[in-house]
Amino acid sequence: MEALVCREIGDPTVPLSDSSPIVLSRSHPVPELNSPTAVRVRIYATSLNFHNYLQILGKYQEKPPLPFIPGSDYSGIVESVGERVSRFRVGDKVCSMASLGSFAEFIVADEKDFTLLDHCSTGSLQHRLTVLKATLLSSFFLGQGVSAFGH
Repeated sequence: MEALVCREIGDPTVPLSDSSPIVLSRSHPVPELNSPTAVRVRIYATSLNFHNYLQILGKYQEKPPLPFIPGSDYSGIVESVGERVSRFRVGDKVCSMASLGSFAEFIVADEKDFTLLDHCSTGSLQHRLTVLKATLLSSFFLGQGVSAFGH
């Protein structure tokens, strides 16, 4: 599967190259179902959050061991389920959050961690989009030497 893999701590804004801390792996192993209640999801959408940026820089409070696949909030379609999964079937549209791993084609988590996409909170999604937009705008303006407060 394809995945963005953080192989070293560094600046994630550097274009993908030999000097980038992130590489695009085209042959990363597909995660296996690791328990009878595990669900594997083909990811169709994921978010880019400020904490993802900080993790790659090595400045977030949680420091995963290298190498790791960044990414947290995601949605997708159930691709396979463990033998004791009762809440989901192959083909269900789901959403979830993870501490790592959504910058990839597939992710595996326990069924208790997923919500059917029809039940994902629109209010929560709207809030997240507003925060993401503010973060991106702040990052842009700070990168241009302009503070978020107009000074």
